[in-house]
Amino acid sequence: MRSYLTSLLVLTLLLLGCYACKQNAELQPADYSLENVDQCLTAFNRGKSKKKRATFIHGEVFVRAASEDRLVAYVLEEKQATPLIYILEMSNLDNKNFQLQIANAEILFLRRALLLNAKDKPMRVLLGLADFGAEAQEFIDQISFNYQFEGFGLGEFKGYAFPNNGDGLSARTFGIPGGPPIDEKPDCSCRYASTEYLDSCDAGGPGSSSCSVSAGGRSCSTTCQDADTYSCCRYGD
Repeated sequence: MRSYLTSLLVLTLLLLGCYACKQNAELQPADYSLENVDQCLTAFNRGKSKKKRATFIHGEVFVRAASEDRLVAYVLEEKQATPLIYILEMSNLDNKNFQLQIANAEILFLRRALLLNAKDKPMRVLLGLADFGAEAQEFIDQISFNYQFEGFGLGEFKGYAFPNNGDGLSARTFGIPGGPPIDEKPDCSCRYASTEYLDSCDAGGPGSSSCSVSAGGRSCSTTCQDADTYSCCRYGD
């Protein structure tokens, strides 16, 4: 009898322990954070000037279609009052009503690509150019995305002062506090492939006839007609 009671007590304790473990596991929030970001940043930023380096921050993100050829991502970084605004210039945006909000996000900006990742749910978004560059491509190839958008120009703004091209777009539309733009002067031009460096464009590049970038409250674009030239857009020095 005593042996039976002992066995019953042990079984009860084991069941209670399993139930407690299950309850504790259910209370733990899911973690969908990006992996190997530090290695990606190290590889991407090696030998680059500050304005050409990748950045990784946390905050809240709101993405919306601003027009038929423009996608805008508003990023309010944790403990920062001034938002970052990323604009992807596209030839055509299929979903003209696209909107997405990620309250708890990781934002990885790889100059030619912007990765938006929800830390508490399986939601990943990619905004970028056709050519991410070798360092970014290796990292991006390891990730599955819910949404991917490809354009020909990806620019970064700080604050709310940026050209809206008549679409009435501003950070204040979403109640985000603004700030003065950073002092950068983007440059867009046509280059001759036979005489110019081929690896110094932030958008466009060999084989591209048009490009566009935005930085520091300013933007530029160019279209090249000469068959011997290619478009090259830079964020500025």
